[in-house]
Amino acid sequence: MGVVGDYLKGLPADQREALQKMCDVIVDAAPPLSEKTYYGVPNYFLGDDPLVAFVAAKNHLSLFPHGSQIIREMSDELEPFSTSKGTIRFTPEEPLPDELIRKIVARRIEILAEG
Repeated sequence: MGVVGDYLKGLPADQREALQKMCDVIVDAAPPLSEKTYYGVPNYFLGDDPLVAFVAAKNHLSLFPHGSQIIREMSDELEPFSTSKGTIRFTPEEPLPDELIRKIVARRIEILAEG
């Protein structure tokens, strides 16, 4: 098991299932990724660059697109969710839609390509 699997196995079932589904979409939407712990949380890396990270908290789950640009650009689509400068919060009961996850990953890949 890797960084992501090790992290997920320690979570309650509802959080684990929601994050596993999100992770499956992330991996499917991107070129081959590596898994690393970065800033103390599991991250997917594209080459040497962090693509996205995630974490489970007591009352929510979070996706970190490494910066505020995506959150600003997709503010309308993210409106149903709680956001802050670099975090998108959701719950197992109200997960991020697969298509939105794909858009976030695609935009993050573009941002990394722009340098």
